Amino acid sequence: MLDIETSNYVTRYYVPSSKRTDSGQCRIIASNGVGRAEARVLISVIDRPGPPEGPITYPSTSRRTITAAWKPPKDDGGVELSGYRVEYQEIGSSVWERVPELTTLLSYTVKNLENKKEYRFRVFAENVVGPSEPLNGDNVVAKDPFGECFGVWWAGGQGPRSI
Repeated sequence: MLDIETSNYVTRYYVPSSKRTDSGQCRIIASNGVGRAEARVLISVIDRPGPPEGPITYPSTSRRTITAAWKPPKDDGGVELSGYRVEYQEIGSSVWERVPELTTLLSYTVKNLENKKEYRFRVFAENVVGPSEPLNGDNVVAKDPFGECFGVWWAGGQGPRSI
């Protein structure tokens, strides 16, 4: 249902349940006893963005860090993205930790994780309207990619050293 309000100087056209597909060109005709004017305007309906495209990948892990990566959403909501919000959760916990800042990159490295703990990640795209639905990732373990190193002989003959 459309709602049109007119006062002495302003006419408002309100569509309460518009969709992004309602965007497009519109012709406006104004007339009174003095004359008539016509204009074409572009109507842009904006919304929250779609979720980032997946899957979330983990190109780098270490004992204390995990890097998560994703692709941009198919729909930005009709306006520029503000960035991406990354959240992570230790498996077994009910609390999602939010990284402190938005990132405009398509990856983010979370630091200060616990070695050998398993985590899950989710990523939201955000614009001025609000956040998208999340892209949920598979579980991942914070660990060195090459396994553990127990001891190494130092070249200077100093004996074994832990790394």
